[in-house]
Amino acid sequence: MERMTRSIKIYLGFSDDDIALIGATQDLYAKAFSDYASFCIVSETTSAKVLQKEVYPAFRDEHPEFPSALLQSSRDQAIEAVKSWNSSNPKRKWKAVPRLNASCTMRYTLRGASLRGNLLTLSTVGKRIRTMVDIPEHFRERYGSWKFSSAFVGVDRKHRMYAVLSFTSEVPERLEEGEIVGIDRGIYYMAISSDGKHYRSDEIRKAKRRYAYDRRTLQAKGTRSAKRRLKKLSGRERRFGQDVNHCVSKAYADTGGVAVYVLEDLKGMHNLRKGRRRRGKKTRTWLSNWSYSDFEAKLRYKCEARGIAVETVNPRYTSQECSACHHADKDSRHKAVFHCTACGHTEHADMNAAKVIRHRYITEQLARQNARQAAVNQPDGWGAKEKPETEALEKTPTSKPLGLS
Repeated sequence: MERMTRSIKIYLGFSDDDIALIGATQDLYAKAFSDYASFCIVSETTSAKVLQKEVYPAFRDEHPEFPSALLQSSRDQAIEAVKSWNSSNPKRKWKAVPRLNASCTMRYTLRGASLRGNLLTLSTVGKRIRTMVDIPEHFRERYGSWKFSSAFVGVDRKHRMYAVLSFTSEVPERLEEGEIVGIDRGIYYMAISSDGKHYRSDEIRKAKRRYAYDRRTLQAKGTRSAKRRLKKLSGRERRFGQDVNHCVSKAYADTGGVAVYVLEDLKGMHNLRKGRRRRGKKTRTWLSNWSYSDFEAKLRYKCEARGIAVETVNPRYTSQECSACHHADKDSRHKAVFHCTACGHTEHADMNAAKVIRHRYITEQLARQNARQAAVNQPDGWGAKEKPETEALEKTPTSKPLGLS
């Protein structure tokens, strides 16, 4: 059964003695990681079975106080790091040894960590230490029935000790009945859907302009106080954009009666700035600051927990196609207004695109159904059953517009 994971970051309150134990554990964790990674590079292997046989016994003999669960976690993390390097650098495979710093983040499995209510226990080089954690009520309400699965323990740049606690649950079955909703993502409307929901991005663009101006001004000033101010501003713009994406994606995921959300497949959007046609600085800035990928990722994982599917379609000419007659013409769209040159249909351009996205998904589903039906021996009377299924898919009800902006 497929499982899904949700995590929460909690700051820990340990005594000075416990902090010293965790520091010593981190030092040995980093050393174990280095030993495993070095053996991977020298032997040109990422086999966990080989590493367990060649590296594990020697390290255990040298450091018997180090928990075996953490030793195996460091092995797995080293294997992942080497594989990642080899995949990202095919011409330099087996040429670099990944390293961890002394204040590394340690991966705890259920053998090394446990959570009973609010009591978190962790294995260290000396003993098993305990601390009470404060899990927010809103997280408990939503994920209280999920099972604790793992923890990542480390120290941040402000020297605060934290733990990222992970909880898992089975993925619910996909909803069989419900509405199919197309969502168009844009720069002026961050999301507008075929059921009438729309969210403007005025505040987002305003905040990004303000942050860009502040950075430009402070960088030009160059004083020590300006650099301190730049450090404080670091990350605020990113956190603001993520918060907006969280709110909008949650609003869509919590909408009742929806079975499928359909988006455009924008994986190649980052290449737009590097295309053959020369684009203005303003357009390049807009495209660079457009957080379409972050919104899609948040919508996917929120819908996953509710049994709602998130699908994608080809984005080609969705802004030029008419949602009424499906005639495509670039002259039909002028800024935010879509006026079809073939049938005269007039609508907001982004709303028209959202309906086109929905129609494309339905058309593709019908084509797949027809292909499957044609691939098997069709008994007598099969054609009589095809029409109701088609009508049920085409006539999927559309919810009333909620008028959100």
